[in-house]
Amino acid sequence: MTRISLAACAAVLAAASAARAAPRDGEGSISFAGGVRSPINGGFLDEARSDGEGISGGDFGIAPLAYLTFSYWVTENFDLSLEGGYSWDRISVNAANPWTANQENLMAALRYVPWTDWDFWPYVGGDFGYSLNQLSGTALPHNEEADGYGGGVFVGSGWDLTAHFGVTAELRYNIISIQVPGFSHAFDTGGPALLVGFYFTLGKSSESLTPMTAPGI
Repeated sequence: MTRISLAACAAVLAAASAARAAPRDGEGSISFAGGVRSPINGGFLDEARSDGEGISGGDFGIAPLAYLTFSYWVTENFDLSLEGGYSWDRISVNAANPWTANQENLMAALRYVPWTDWDFWPYVGGDFGYSLNQLSGTALPHNEEADGYGGGVFVGSGWDLTAHFGVTAELRYNIISIQVPGFSHAFDTGGPALLVGFYFTLGKSSESLTPMTAPGI
């Protein structure tokens, strides 16, 4: 059974890994990805309950998030990107109003692609930049806002379906938090996330400058 499974996986990978027609260096792309994030604020919520902060229950759900990315392949192996991200959480505590948290990011990202000869291209990378985080809700001293630095690490893969269009899947871990006065635990607006998306590849600038060759006689 194991041999059959391994053979099936190898066949799928081989089919997905068709040889790429042209190198990626010098290409640009625009991509959009959406997904879900798992908040990691158990300690913060437990502290709010034990301190009698008007919280008699509550739970953290799965938060939606989205990214818009502008990328440029500096070399065959390295992709430099500018990412804009947004996430919104609704924390259902048993108080007069639920807590809400907003996260807005503007990050520079770097991806490393170890294998560049196929349409299927796994990568690893990280990002770092500006983050604006807001937390509001009943029993908090007041609406908290923290702007500063944030970052993350990720692993994923792209798949060129055509010469100018493809899809991506990515696992990401963002490291961003708010320190709320009166609480020893920070409120994390980061955490693990799963993203899927698509991208459009832009033609290389050199392609438009290449003179046309007259057809042979």
